[in-house]
Amino acid sequence: MPNLGADMTIFERTLEPSGDAADDLAALFHERGSTIRFAPGTTIAHQGETAGSVYRIRRGCVRSSMYSSEGERRILQFLQADNFLGLSDAASWLAAQEAVDTVVLETLPRSVFEARLQFCPSLQRAVRHALATQVEAHASLFALTSQTTAVERVRLFLEDYQSSRTSTGFVSLPMGRRDIADHLGLSME
Repeated sequence: MPNLGADMTIFERTLEPSGDAADDLAALFHERGSTIRFAPGTTIAHQGETAGSVYRIRRGCVRSSMYSSEGERRILQFLQADNFLGLSDAASWLAAQEAVDTVVLETLPRSVFEARLQFCPSLQRAVRHALATQVEAHASLFALTSQTTAVERVRLFLEDYQSSRTSTGFVSLPMGRRDIADHLGLSME
């Protein structure tokens, strides 16, 4: 885990779903969902649009971005395979969801997802875990961008990104420098 110094550490991801809960959530998408593919740069869901579906990422990288009224972009997170989009109760998308590279999603109508969720405690646990993980990621990003230098932000981003991949000695990033800068609150210079 990246360390920000003697008394600053990015929040640890300590929550782990039980195998059954995670498996049940994945199985629901596999059994009841349909598969859809998005080309790089394609918008999956627009900020403010009605959230009528829930998604599971099967392949690729999704950029979750908020846009100000002036058109400035802030990338909240990059999501990879086995992450979920739209799990919250929000009626509309808080952020735009965009394909960074070729993305394959499993999609479920929100009504199907919520009906199953209502009667399945293991799915409820899996959703709580997924949402808690997202909250931790946002808190970690806040700490990173408010308490480190630009060089430290980039180093910690790369270390964190690499730690979630199989190690081959190289880090292949699907996102470009502008995306990383918008995620870390940096300017391009």
